[in-house]
Amino acid sequence: EIYKVKAIHKESGRICDLMLQSIPTGGGRSDVAIYYKELDAAKYTTTTIAQNWTKGKHVSYKGSAYSTMISQADGRIAFLFEEEPGGYCIVYIPYTIEELTGDAYTLYTVNSTIGKHGIGTFYASEAMQIPEGVKAYVVTDEPKMNGETGYIMPTTLEGIIPANTGAILMGAAETYNFIPSISYSTNVCFII
Repeated sequence: EIYKVKAIHKESGRICDLMLQSIPTGGGRSDVAIYYKELDAAKYTTTTIAQNWTKGKHVSYKGSAYSTMISQADGRIAFLFEEEPGGYCIVYIPYTIEELTGDAYTLYTVNSTIGKHGIGTFYASEAMQIPEGVKAYVVTDEPKMNGETGYIMPTTLEGIIPANTGAILMGAAETYNFIPSISYSTNVCFII
C-alpha cells in the first residue's frame, strides 16, 4: 500500500506530498517496514516511482504482512497490520510522521491565534480539521424576500474548514494547531 500525506521536510522547510509505503522486507511474509518518498508526479514514470525509497520505520521483526494506513484526527498515522503469533493477529500502532521518517519530515500544519477577545480568522489552501475548543463560522449572504442581498449570516462549520475558505474562529485566547483533514490524505493507486 502507498499512502499520501501533506508534510514538511524539516531541513529545507519545503512543503510536499509524502508517500508512505508499507511492505514485508524479510523472506516471504515477515519483517514489515515503512518506506517514504516525496511525490513529484511531474517527474515520475511507472519505472521511477518504484526506485529510491528511503527506509523509515522497521515495524515488525516477526512474521507479518498485510497492512493499511490512515490519518487520525490527532495528526498521527494509524498503522494496522497482521503479525504472528497464532496465525496472524491484527496489530494497531499510531505513529507520527517524525517516527516514520527518522525525524526528516513533520506533518504539515497551519497555526492560527484567537485573540484576547475570543475571536480570530483562518484561511488555508487545504481542508483543515477544526481543533477541539474552537468554533468556526463562514459568512454567507441571506437574501431578502425579493431576492436582493439582505444581511450576512454566520454558518457554523462542523469538523472541517473547507479548502480555500475564510473562516471566523471563536474560542479561548491562544494559538491553535490546524492539521489537514483526513480527506486530504489518500491511498495512492498507480496503474501500470
